[in-house]
Amino acid sequence: MGLIYHYKIPVDYKVFRYEKGEEDTAVPSTLYADYANGVNAYSIFLHGDFPMIKIQNNDSNKGRKLVVVKESYGNAFVPFLIPHYDEIYVVDSRYYNSSLTKLVNEEEVKEVLFINNIFAANTEKIVKTLEGLQ
Repeated sequence: MGLIYHYKIPVDYKVFRYEKGEEDTAVPSTLYADYANGVNAYSIFLHGDFPMIKIQNNDSNKGRKLVVVKESYGNAFVPFLIPHYDEIYVVDSRYYNSSLTKLVNEEEVKEVLFINNIFAANTEKIVKTLEGLQ
């Protein structure tokens, strides 16, 4: 069993996840799943994959909001973004069934970041999920 070291977020923040089949219900969560180990150790980041995760930076009033569209390889990158935004919406293109355009417009998001493993992004499955976000 190996150790995974992770970034300690230098701001006060809250995390909410929206689980498969219950995308309208915000579930309070944490950023890191310290219980993850063995072959599932990568799930330490964001507790794995969910249709959407919302992160609120309680120390920021910069007026910046971001949507991150990703598959699992983007999970480890998201924590580094938290100090720079008031809110971050993390959307997994494989599981998100709502409209990305609607989310961006309703939440008045000005920045969208696509972060995917280059090999995954080149597969027909991921391309189709990205096209389906609308």
